[in-house]
Amino acid sequence: MIEEPVQQDENLRLAGLRFRAVAGDAAAAAELKSAIVARMALPLYQAVALQLDWPKDAELVTRLSSEIEKRLAELDTKLQEARDSAGESEVREALLARADFFASIFDRTRAEEAYAETTKRRWALDKRSISFSL
Repeated sequence: MIEEPVQQDENLRLAGLRFRAVAGDAAAAAELKSAIVARMALPLYQAVALQLDWPKDAELVTRLSSEIEKRLAELDTKLQEARDSAGESEVREALLARADFFASIFDRTRAEEAYAETTKRRWALDKRSISFSL
């Protein structure tokens, strides 16, 4: 029986690239930068740019910021539509999508807040479900 290799987690791959870039691997630094840009991970870019002494790229920061804001506007629209016309499950899914987006761009503070809000919603629904089943 031939087993297929397990895919490496993207976050671990980025961590490995960052480690190699800090150690002086220019190819890893270039690959890391392109992966960060493709992922729109502005908070990670800012931290890595300081750590690796990358020159300031205001155009890139502006472009990533606008892409993030555009994606957030889409997610906020879906959340508002779910609140207006859908059920609690759809609201939770929209909140979770927003939290997952923050996590994917390495915005830890906003991700933690969004996950907390999602969890709060989930508990609120679970408590009502439990009381109805009694």
